[in-house]
Amino acid sequence: KSSQYRRRIKQDVDFARMTLSLLEAKRLELLRDPSAAGAMDFSTLYEITEQLGHLLDSAKASRDKLQKLALPVELLDTKAVLPTEGLLAQLEIVDARCGILCRRLEKPLKEESLQVSSRVRARSADYPVELFTGD
Repeated sequence: KSSQYRRRIKQDVDFARMTLSLLEAKRLELLRDPSAAGAMDFSTLYEITEQLGHLLDSAKASRDKLQKLALPVELLDTKAVLPTEGLLAQLEIVDARCGILCRRLEKPLKEESLQVSSRVRARSADYPVELFTGD
């Protein structure tokens, strides 16, 4: 049973590492050249990062179950590192990276939404109020 939990965590950690690397690269690209956004703007990056965070949160249920099945540390040499401990540490690291990326995306996301709302206001100023009120 512990192998199922270990496999689930390992798959989620591997997927998160790969995805975070791609998202971080795209974030840096957007910061350098905002016109390169295409369909992948800061809003989309933030949404994907949040979904990745939810995936890692669900992996924590497997982590908790795996910890209950792990050997007590008292039975081992204090210098020993269990494969389970290493895997759980990796999960914590990618979870922290995901949180950091979310925080890094918040400022550009706010700036992006301000730009969009100012463009909408500018466009609406070109049209008579009657179009919007039905008068």
